[in-house]
Amino acid sequence: MTIRSSFLLLLILPVLVCFSCAGPAEIVFPMDHSKHPGGEEISFLALAHGIDGEELSYVWDFGDGTRDSGDNQTHVFDRAGEYTVTLTITNEFTETYSDIITITITSNRFVKLDASGNVLPDNATSWQMVLDHKTDLMWEVKQDRDFIEDYANVHDADNIYTWYDSNPETNGGNAGEDGDGTDTEDFIAELNGMQFGSFTNWRMPTCDELKTIRAGLRFNPAVNTFYFPQTASGYYWTCTSYEWEFSYSACHIDFMGRPASSRGNHYGYKWLTYYARAVRDYH
Repeated sequence: MTIRSSFLLLLILPVLVCFSCAGPAEIVFPMDHSKHPGGEEISFLALAHGIDGEELSYVWDFGDGTRDSGDNQTHVFDRAGEYTVTLTITNEFTETYSDIITITITSNRFVKLDASGNVLPDNATSWQMVLDHKTDLMWEVKQDRDFIEDYANVHDADNIYTWYDSNPETNGGNAGEDGDGTDTEDFIAELNGMQFGSFTNWRMPTCDELKTIRAGLRFNPAVNTFYFPQTASGYYWTCTSYEWEFSYSACHIDFMGRPASSRGNHYGYKWLTYYARAVRDYH
């Protein structure tokens, strides 16, 4: 009898032992200590285990100065380093539960470049262009944000332009507003005329291209200012025009920092004045 009881006890014990160490709030994905390259879109998934209440809020702190909400999110890290990601779940009784993981970003998404296109260290304090490894696009860096327009400096962050494209193949049927030195075509012509960075193929970005550097979780301005300093909080023109009956308007992107989910492509009258940032294809 003693032997049979001991045998039964051994069979029951594994069922009684809990091998799960997950708390009430759990970051299911990605795994703790996972590694990712800069610029990769990482999915985050949260689970709530036995938390009382029907109205749960999920808040993510990504450790890079940005936060977001919701049980499922995606996030992109721009700089190499180790980041502590914190999930906090709160119910309607204001009870909070947290989970933490560490993520290692193995490379920088953006690279700072000097006026000749040479690569600079990430901690450089002066640079003229930025290369985005995620899109293979090279971006102009703005200068001298002092709320005073200075068209003698083509890179001045305060300069605003009307939308103008004299090419009927790309202007949607409406050339826009000739600014006589203060329109987007003049802006691009000056950059290429001076061979900025030793290049002559600078252009206005498309709607989709400009949105790639807009950081929806950053505010005023909605961009990573470690790489894009002196950025004005406002609308920036793109080269994308409405066509035919709406060809009097063109796409602009909001860099003020309102939620990306509520800010789709916006089209403004071409005679309005907005900011501009130039881009070129790296290869």
